Amino acid sequence: MFEKFFHEVTGPYIWGLILLLSLRAIFSSVRKKDYPHAAAFIAVAIVAAFMTASALDMLPPAIAEIFA
Repeated sequence: MFEKFFHEVTGPYIWGLILLLSLRAIFSSVRKKDYPHAAAFIAVAIVAAFMTASALDMLPPAIAEIFA
């Protein structure tokens, strides 16, 4: 069962969707002046951006060598 879930989450478009949702949550949290939640969503956005770039082979070569 975990293999099926892992396969679905490794797609670049799923990570892109997570990135867009986290950016929306950051914007919403900042508008409500809820800074702790905005900070948490910033961490989610960073990870989602990295995973999206990794899945689409868009990482800079220096970073790609570190995680290869």
